[in-house]
Amino acid sequence: MVDEALRHVPNHDGDKNIDQVNQIRDSLAIMGDNSTTFSLPQPHLQRTKLCDLKDGELDQSYVQKREQLKEVVKSVIRPKIVQGKSLNGNEFVSFLEKILEALNKVEIPSTGSLVEVFNKKILEGCLKLYEDSMTKVILPIHEESLQSIHEASRAESLKSFGEQHFGRHHARNLLKHSMKISKR
Repeated sequence: MVDEALRHVPNHDGDKNIDQVNQIRDSLAIMGDNSTTFSLPQPHLQRTKLCDLKDGELDQSYVQKREQLKEVVKSVIRPKIVQGKSLNGNEFVSFLEKILEALNKVEIPSTGSLVEVFNKKILEGCLKLYEDSMTKVILPIHEESLQSIHEASRAESLKSFGEQHFGRHHARNLLKHSMKISKR
């Protein structure tokens, strides 16, 4: 559906307005490159009764599209590892409660601010992983050995952060995480 909406309109006459519309479509296509969309028709004309209606009473095109949507969601969803483990149902509810808590803490919530809240917790856990590893070092120790242990601990912490973080700007987050470890 989105691909159809973003498809270029033929402009055989070189109309500037059509060129502009096609440029807008190109920009939207770039912004939504990693998005999946799906539309559902209105399930029933009496929306106030929707909770009481059975599937047979709903518009059948809605029921069919809803089932298609379920399949689309199943095909694109991937389990997310949070703090080293995949979320089950109860953990997902807890996760959503944390999202709501984070949203309520920020004046004007945005995806970025929400992601930062979760990444901060993940970052703290990874820093603790690094610190725990480094506190096990028995001193005195040769500088080369200490450097080797530091690099291994840092790599383990970065790997853990890379597996758990949220958002697409992970390179920036990894760099920030790496810089914090280097300062320790």
